[in-house]
Amino acid sequence: MSKPKHIDPEGERSRPISVAPAMSLRVAIDRIDKLSESIERASIEQAKQSQMMTAVLEQTTRISTRVERLFDEIRQLEKAIAKIESDMQSMQRESTSQWQTLREAKNKLGDLTDRVAKCEGTQAQVKDLEEAVAEMAKRLVPLEDHLKEKDSVESHKGRWRGTVQFLLGLTLATITITNAILYWSR
Repeated sequence: MSKPKHIDPEGERSRPISVAPAMSLRVAIDRIDKLSESIERASIEQAKQSQMMTAVLEQTTRISTRVERLFDEIRQLEKAIAKIESDMQSMQRESTSQWQTLREAKNKLGDLTDRVAKCEGTQAQVKDLEEAVAEMAKRLVPLEDHLKEKDSVESHKGRWRGTVQFLLGLTLATITITNAILYWSR
């Protein structure tokens, strides 16, 4: 587009009337270009932040799932300890060291419950707690095995006792019947 020129009465062309409208149009276009570039940079930055927030949210979700699992495992450990304690009380002949082990397990379980409740959700904390819960479960295994072994021995004793009682009863019945037959056959 050519710049408008003023024509004087003699018919000669003179200088342009004004360059200001053309310059202001160029400045406006430059400003629009800069604005669109800054909008593009802002949208890229926002996309990066959105991705970061999504990653943080996913990580938080994973950690909260792990913490929930820890609470479930602690509840299972509480049930196992309660069962061990009731079994030990019913047998009433467990050694002091086994009772000591059970008391330590109950105390550690209380500490673990507190630690899980106060957990801030860092991966290191959750991993440490998972290891502690696993260690706790390992410590209960010997007690459970001992009680199962004792229970097995007790049930065998009970079966033998029942068998012996049955045989004694059968023998007594046989003797009684034999005596009765001998008495009536005289």
